[in-house]
Amino acid sequence: MDSEEKLRQDAMSMFLKKKSISNISANLSRNRQWAYKWISRYENNPSLDWYKNESTAPKVQLKRLPIDIEQSIVEAKSVFLPILIHRMG
Repeated sequence: MDSEEKLRQDAMSMFLKKKSISNISANLSRNRQWAYKWISRYENNPSLDWYKNESTAPKVQLKRLPIDIEQSIVEAKSVFLPILIHRMG
């Protein structure tokens, strides 16, 4: 466990002991938004790993175009892009 995770657990421990958010944030050298974030995370999911970082990756991966359509687009761009650039320039 890294030190940041330990701070999160300490914040929750202090909160459960009825310490104020201002007191928690001052004692841990964090701002009140940080304390509210982790208290909220605990209250919404009091599982064993609430204090761990969550992935910032998208939950749903966008579907890719079929490879033949993708290839057609690439080919069309290679044909028409020079023409458009020539007309604009």
